[in-house]
Order: sequence, then C-alpha cells, then structure tokens
Amino acid sequence: MSVLRSTDRAAWGVHLSFCCPELIEFCGYLGFEWLLLDAEHMPLNHEVCRQLVRAADVANLPCVVRVPKIEASVIEGYLDVGAIGILAPSVGSVADARALVAAVKFSPDGTRGAAARSRAANYGLTRSPADYARHANEMTVTAALIETQQGIDNLDAIMAVPGLDYVALGPNDLAFSLGSGAGMQDARVRTLIESAQERMRAQRKPQLTVVSDSHQARKAVLAGAKLIAVSDAALLASAGSSFLDNARAD
Repeated sequence: MSVLRSTDRAAWGVHLSFCCPELIEFCGYLGFEWLLLDAEHMPLNHEVCRQLVRAADVANLPCVVRVPKIEASVIEGYLDVGAIGILAPSVGSVADARALVAAVKFSPDGTRGAAARSRAANYGLTRSPADYARHANEMTVTAALIETQQGIDNLDAIMAVPGLDYVALGPNDLAFSLGSGAGMQDARVRTLIESAQERMRAQRKPQLTVVSDSHQARKAVLAGAKLIAVSDAALLASAGSSFLDNARAD
C-alpha cells in the first residue's frame, strides 16, 4: 500500500521548490516518504513533471501535484506522467470537490479520460486497460485545498464527498480573502483554521499540510495532519543560516 493511502501515522514529505531531480533522489535516500510538487506557483508543466516523477520513482517517493486549477485535461496530464495524488486549489463547494474526484478517477468512480498507454500505465505493457484503470482508482488520492471563507463555510459538506481523501487548509490565501495579509497572525484566520481542524478531526478526515520547521511539524501532528511536507527551501535556509552563524562566531 502506498504511504499516501496509509493514515495510521504521519507520513513525512518534501514540498519541492527547486526542480532538481538529484535533490529529489537525495531526499528519498535521506528518509522522506513522499513528494509534493507545486504546479500552481512553479513553472511545472506536464513535461517537467514527468522528469521529476521519474527521479521520485528511483527513490520510491509517491508524488502529489498541486494543480493550478480543477480542470480535467490539466489534472489528467499530471496523472498520466506518474503522479498518484492531486491537490486541488480553492475548493469552495461540493461541486468543486466532486469535479476533482471525477477528474482523478476512471469510470465508474469518475470521468478521467482513458490513457492505457501512458507512462503511468507502463505504456500498456504490463496490464490490460481495465486492470490499469482498477489499479489507478485504488492508488490515486485526492486532496482539497480550502483557502476561502466559502470553503470554510462548506467544509462539512466537502469532507463528505465520496472519493475525497484529504483536506488541506490555506491560511495565507484565506487571510487575503478576508482582506488581510497576516496569515495565521490574524486572529480571525487563526480561529477559522483551528475550528476547521476540529471539524476535520471530528469527521476523521485526514489533513495534508506544509510546514517550515520541526516546531510546525509537531503542531501539525497534534492538529491531525497525516501527510506533512516540509519545504526544501526552508530546510536549506535553516541549515545554511545555522552554518554561517556558527562558522562566523568569534
């Protein structure tokens, strides 16, 4: 079973900022368990994603892609090159969540277009089209990013959508939607996020989240997160700053 499917413990991943295949392999051998690729805020098209997923496969890191929008043709391209998870932005309604699931899953669970000779299907050499579709439906995971007041208001109904595996919360964009740029420093945002986390725990809906350091990671576990990714840029900045501070110390 993929680590993305096992929710009995937190799985530690890397939120990739640098499109470097060697860095991906390095993180896998270091002990990280999954990879979050960001196609919303990075120049990550299907071709670039294919190269990064190949590197992740070498190190046995399943990949989740944060797509730029909920659109079947966009989502299918990332799945066809080998990603097995999709994080959709700005999910604000049940219709959004259903569209996400439909784009990720083959019939009868969704409406994903047939791609029996894609890279993800091993070019049609190892399974029949029907077997591949069944296998893909079992392995692929979906995650809804809630980052607006509308999404918070509809959270319980969104969580109940069949086929939705994870929920993620976006405090920074939520703050902007409320007219603030303070993120979790804004008391209104903090209250909304903490309330949403309580509702997720009550419904036993696992959370996907991104952290910058071990302190945030521990808080995420307590909040109920099961897929936790740390930014590679944050790791490098922390280690680099610590090295320079210590090396320059008198």
